[in-house]
This record gives sequence, C-alpha cells and structure tokens, in this order.
Amino acid sequence: MVGGPLSAMFLKLHWLGLSGWRWVMLLEGLPALILGIVTLFYLTERPEQAEWLPAEERDWLMGELAREREARKSHRPAWKALGDPRVLLLGATLFLG
Repeated sequence: MVGGPLSAMFLKLHWLGLSGWRWVMLLEGLPALILGIVTLFYLTERPEQAEWLPAEERDWLMGELAREREARKSHRPAWKALGDPRVLLLGATLFLG
C-alpha cells in the first residue's frame, strides 16, 4: 500500500543529476544493504556463539541440529534418489507441465 505510491513519487524526482528510476533503485536497495551489513556483525556462525539467544532456546536449537545430523547420516546418498519412481514422476510432471 505504501511502496507503490512512494515509488511513483520517487520516479518524478530529478535531483543531484540522477533521474527518478535511479532514485527508486537506490532507495529500495538501501534497506537491504544496511540490513546486510548489520547482519554481518549481529549474527553468529553457530548457535552456541549466539549471546542474543536465551540459553534454553540455544540448547534446544543445538539439540535439534544434532538430531538432524544423526538423521541425515542414516539416509541413502542423494544420487540414489534419481532412481526413485516418485522423483522420476515429479521430474516428468515438471518437464511436461
């Protein structure tokens, strides 16, 4: 509701030698750029390093990740899934659809 009218307003701008469509691109990309930089400093690589996460949530998350790792070890290799009839049917459906 707000983005469309704002973009239309910015399209009419001709300021600092830049046309309106360039202002739209700059102003719409600016939040993503800022949040990307903040993310680099705020987020951590592993849950045990996340001081911003409550201890009980951190422990739960580490337990879930460990369970997923164990479950993944017991499955067959991914390339063997290509022989599964369900995968072949899905591939044919997507190819022909």
